[in-house]
Amino acid sequence: MARREKTFELEKRLTYRVSHLYSALARSWRDVGDAHDLPLREWRVLAAVAEGENLSASELVEDSPLDKASVSRAVAMLKGRGLISSRRDENDSRVRILTLTKAGVQIYKRVAPQSAERHRALLSVLTQEELGVLERLLDRLNSRATELQEASESS
Repeated sequence: MARREKTFELEKRLTYRVSHLYSALARSWRDVGDAHDLPLREWRVLAAVAEGENLSASELVEDSPLDKASVSRAVAMLKGRGLISSRRDENDSRVRILTLTKAGVQIYKRVAPQSAERHRALLSVLTQEELGVLERLLDRLNSRATELQEASESS
């Protein structure tokens, strides 16, 4: 059987490789998530609320890789479980500020060390120099992706 010519080479594309890495990491999260009934999307929102100050759902969308619908679903689930609460912003009554409840703080304190350890384990294959280079490259790629997105939206 003749081999097809690979003109696109999907497996070499950065977006494909990053997506593959993300999928592997998300699958490895399942044991932690299952133990705390906390899917990865909800964990990210919970952690962002824990580490942010007076964040609204709109700010979470701006500051995270999650889209508006994903943040909205995660916030609803976390509120339903009593892990976060919301209050009106004193300066803009249309905005709801998200905060952790006591139960949210407790689960954050249990899960954050596990998440941090997974992060350390993943990055342990890199030297400090390599990690610094990776962080700078990711910053540059994120900046460029934002530029491309903004150019696409304005045309």
